[in-house]
Amino acid sequence: MKIRRFLMVGLVCIFMVFGLTLNSLATEYPSITLKVSSAFPSATFANKLLHWFMEDVKEATAGKIKFQEYWGGSLLKGREILEGVQHGVTDLALLCPPYNPGKLPIAYSNYAFPFAPRSAAVMSWIVGQLYKEFPFMVQEFTKYNMKSLCNGTVSDYGILSRDPMTTLKEFKGKKIVQLGGYFADWTKASGIQPVSGITAGERYERLRTGVVEGSLLTPSFFVAYKEYEVANNCVMTGLGSRVPFFVVCNLKKWNTLTPQVQKLFMDIGQRIQKRHAEGTDQEMEHSLKILQANDVKYYGYLSDKVLIQWAALVPDTPATMCKSLEGKYPKIWDMAHRFIKLAEEKGHKWPRKFAIK
Repeated sequence: MKIRRFLMVGLVCIFMVFGLTLNSLATEYPSITLKVSSAFPSATFANKLLHWFMEDVKEATAGKIKFQEYWGGSLLKGREILEGVQHGVTDLALLCPPYNPGKLPIAYSNYAFPFAPRSAAVMSWIVGQLYKEFPFMVQEFTKYNMKSLCNGTVSDYGILSRDPMTTLKEFKGKKIVQLGGYFADWTKASGIQPVSGITAGERYERLRTGVVEGSLLTPSFFVAYKEYEVANNCVMTGLGSRVPFFVVCNLKKWNTLTPQVQKLFMDIGQRIQKRHAEGTDQEMEHSLKILQANDVKYYGYLSDKVLIQWAALVPDTPATMCKSLEGKYPKIWDMAHRFIKLAEEKGHKWPRKFAIK
């Protein structure tokens, strides 16, 4: 009887201590409200980074940290996000460096590598590793009063076209709507006539009327804008996945957060970065299935033979990038070579040598 009473008292003490510990953990976090902004509609896959971040923060802090949400450019448009974060118009945002490549050439630099790893999980890891190894990359964000919490990905790119495009002969002369910049350099070398400056909504109508003959983007984009209704041939290019997003925090605001909150944000950032990259790869496969279910003929990836032929024609854009930035960033060549090496360590095979100094 005494033993049972002793055990009961002990259990009560344990529960009291455990309860106090839980309460103390909850009180570590201050009650604050942060503005969160994105130029994209709330439901887009890119914004899952922000949604997952907010959900995890709310759960970890028992709702003490709250968020005011601004979606679809309601507070800041795409090109305004950079200065909006810099000047504290918003506390947190989904930053897209391709909107500001002149100001953020380092964050945009992964776009310079043609035929990069196809896996978003691999690309996300490579970019994350480079930011750990090269301080000058982090300093670019610091310059604009920003702290990066994690990166976000898009999948490898495909071509959805009115006619089959599986060889360079079939590429020749085709008008393909696509991104500008390095992508235009690569496609022009293949014989494609790149067409840029067309909004997402306009692509469908241009394809339907035959003003353009194909669209080069991600399979999830083809599905979201129902381009499969007006073009029924799809091939994956192997140009590679990209890292076009970063969740960033205004640095001045960041410095007001307690060490516990900063650690929480970074831990959650790394967790959702991995989750988003893996989800990007899954979303691509799911979108390809949807295309096929809507009578799109899917040819898989371009053959190795075609990729090698194409790669031999493209300019060495990693070297072009390095030459344009080496005066400002002396370590840029080291970063480019490390990018290539990290990809190889993950099993990627480049179709030719790039970043030749």
